[in-house]
Amino acid sequence: MTFDAVALEIGTVRLADLQATGVRDDEVAVVLLTDGGNEHRAIVSTTDKASGRGVHRAMRCPRCGKPAGVLRHHEGVLQCARCWPHRTSQQRQSNLAWWRRDGGRQTDQLLRLALGRHRPGRLEKMQALADELVLADEQRLSTLLPHIGTALDGGVPVMADVESVLAIGVQEP
Repeated sequence: MTFDAVALEIGTVRLADLQATGVRDDEVAVVLLTDGGNEHRAIVSTTDKASGRGVHRAMRCPRCGKPAGVLRHHEGVLQCARCWPHRTSQQRQSNLAWWRRDGGRQTDQLLRLALGRHRPGRLEKMQALADELVLADEQRLSTLLPHIGTALDGGVPVMADVESVLAIGVQEP
């Protein structure tokens, strides 16, 4: 069996993936990787969707039959957002202390930039976020060093600075 389209995002088929192939059929054979790394093959139907003053093409959800721009793989079936809501990492983790205080938001932004499209200034933003994360980690480490020494040595503070700890971590065996 030949496939008309290959999904570029793990576990997700987007209408843009189908449109990029140039195939204008009512049914399109697609292959995608699931979150577990397995291959999933499916036939995706397209349909017309009323939008504003006109009509445009959309995929038909195999579960509910309604038009959708994105189908996600869940429990062996492609489903739209109405059938299986999907939350972003920011929506799931924004109330956690790790997200707000320990660099979760910056880490997510860095990953989105790394996996996203190549835009002007992208590398500079990535470098700035990485520098911000490293600086915050160094500050947390310098705050913790006296407490670690006290706990390990029975009351004697460790006289190490951040640079020496980082140098030990970087040395090869």
